[in-house]
Amino acid sequence: MPLRDPFMRMKKVCCLLVHASLNGFLLTMGSIAWGQSPDSARPLPTESKRGEENQIDPASFERLKTDIEQFSSDGMEGRGPNTEGLRIAGDLIAARWKELGLRTDHFDGTPFQEFGVPGPMKITDEANNQLSLQGPGSPVTKLELGRDFTSVSLGSNGSFSGPLAFVGYGISAKGDLQYDDSEGIDVKGKVVIVIRKEPQQNDPSSPFAGKDPSDYSFYSAKESNAAKHGAAAMLIVNDSITAAGNKPWTTETRNELLADLDAISELRKEIETAEADLPIQSKLAASIEERLRKLQERLKTVQQSGDVLPAADGAGRAFGRNRVPTIFVKRAWIEPILKASMGLSLAEWEASVDRDLKPRSKVLEGWTATGKAETKESKIPVRNVVALLPGVGNLAKEYVVVGAHYDHVGMGGAGSLAPGTYAVHNGADDNGSGTVSLLEVSRKLIATLPKDTDRRTIVFIAFSAEELGLLGSQHYVANPRFPIEDTVAMVNMDMVGRLASNTLTVYGTGTAVEFDKLIEETNQRYRFELDKSPEGMGPSDHASFFEAKIPVFHFFTGLHPDYHRPSDDFDKINVTGMVRITDMVTDVVQQIATQASRPEFVAVRGYSNPRQQSENRGRLQVTISDGDEVAIESMEPGGSAEKAGLLVGDKIVSLDNKPVESMVTLRKILEGKRPGETLSIEVIRENERKKMDIRLGK
Repeated sequence: MPLRDPFMRMKKVCCLLVHASLNGFLLTMGSIAWGQSPDSARPLPTESKRGEENQIDPASFERLKTDIEQFSSDGMEGRGPNTEGLRIAGDLIAARWKELGLRTDHFDGTPFQEFGVPGPMKITDEANNQLSLQGPGSPVTKLELGRDFTSVSLGSNGSFSGPLAFVGYGISAKGDLQYDDSEGIDVKGKVVIVIRKEPQQNDPSSPFAGKDPSDYSFYSAKESNAAKHGAAAMLIVNDSITAAGNKPWTTETRNELLADLDAISELRKEIETAEADLPIQSKLAASIEERLRKLQERLKTVQQSGDVLPAADGAGRAFGRNRVPTIFVKRAWIEPILKASMGLSLAEWEASVDRDLKPRSKVLEGWTATGKAETKESKIPVRNVVALLPGVGNLAKEYVVVGAHYDHVGMGGAGSLAPGTYAVHNGADDNGSGTVSLLEVSRKLIATLPKDTDRRTIVFIAFSAEELGLLGSQHYVANPRFPIEDTVAMVNMDMVGRLASNTLTVYGTGTAVEFDKLIEETNQRYRFELDKSPEGMGPSDHASFFEAKIPVFHFFTGLHPDYHRPSDDFDKINVTGMVRITDMVTDVVQQIATQASRPEFVAVRGYSNPRQQSENRGRLQVTISDGDEVAIESMEPGGSAEKAGLLVGDKIVSLDNKPVESMVTLRKILEGKRPGETLSIEVIRENERKKMDIRLGK
């Protein structure tokens, strides 16, 4: 999202340099490696029959390894909406499919199905976003939009005018905390001034939530409380700790930024002279990424003022009828008003409340505020990428869709599970793994599908905007390039890069009469530990097709602690596992494409949400190694396993007095177990059996 700060020009220059370099590297030389995967240290497997466990095609391994590093590199910017990285990723997918000989001219001669998705909230214009303050006997002071104040989408659009009232943190928690900023003050029809966050935010013994933010600290809670008490509008100011938290502009920081820019300029000169030497260009690309990362870290911490205004949607969005116009104001405009009316600065007021937790709200006699606030949702252009492998004979006018989403959550924000973190979320597993597997499956199907036998047309789709709510697949189903009524099945891959304990989860096995038998018989060649689920509804793009009464398969290797966090990097990907999964998916698609009758749809009930299931289920809080034994590879610090006395390397042989033979049996034992339950666990440690109790975590 665009940032209005004095260093935007520097950011733009750096981004142009890096994006120009990435375009040159990625679009013309698809084989560049951007890092090391965990498989890179393993000896390269020897070629053997497709699908045999631990015997894989080395060429497939190398392609997947190179592609996953490429698609999850920092230069892709987390493939967030409205990023250059997402555009580059889409171009790469299209170029690969065209190179393979697939048809890619479906939308005005291109493979791109373009559509718009909800983007950031934007301030409309200066005429509808105004704020004026007037004190007793003084002229009206009009504040400048973007410099002195900004409207935020938290509140409603509209005009307001009324007396000013200072209501501290805007918190009403009289019932459980005996703290109420609105006590003894009538704010109906008034414009209230509210401080961000809550009292004693750095005190671990604070009755609110210690050092953690309580529900009362959220912008939405303050806005709701203001509306509940009949306020005409709300003005928010940063608290003292937030306002002091940014690094000031100094000679030192200026020189650091200039040194970074000089270094990037030198790297550009090296690129211009590197010609077609791939190893050198790969090294230069990595150097640019590292230098850009350092520069971005510096830019994040540098501001001319510590009192920073948020973006229009930086305070979030509120819904419902009880809303009031909400504006964020610089502290410098509120300080003199408070000093004149109460004899205290904002910092002094905060310190006094921190001492005794006694609110000190007051109508600011003689002061009024008048203004307008208007924000509107923008639209972000995004693209599905579509390619076609034409069918043959009597089945050619029926279609099998094979898909994966290629977007992720960018630099974080609402989609991140690392709150407050501004960093590249590379999404190597989610869903770089599905994206590169889609490319590999398309290559394998071209090579293996019979050329002279009746077979259905294969439609390959890389969906965008999945992370925003399956919007890409929903758009395709609503606006299909090929008839939905002639689409016989959809096969989806999402998070297939973390195969552990040989366990492969397959959803949708009950969505067609033939599907359970098909997957079981196919797996006789691949020998995965299958974790099957019959449902067709779930949190990925297959659900959009199931809703259209199309049988679906969804392949998935499980959640992990890096899900939707910056740590979902390619060095944690099991490339060998991905080769085996792409072999199996290729086999499954080939069978669906060539069987004489179309799969018979079953409207199986239920919704499979692996994240929700994981959150509601008691957890051992361990990572299990990928191998023949169910061994502990790592443990969450301070988690259930560590507290129980388990160690890394322990081999789990029983849980709840039931034998543990594989990851699947371990999961089945944990089904229905809730956080807080205590179970018996038996492990083998250094050839000795040890039994202990473990209290399941969240």
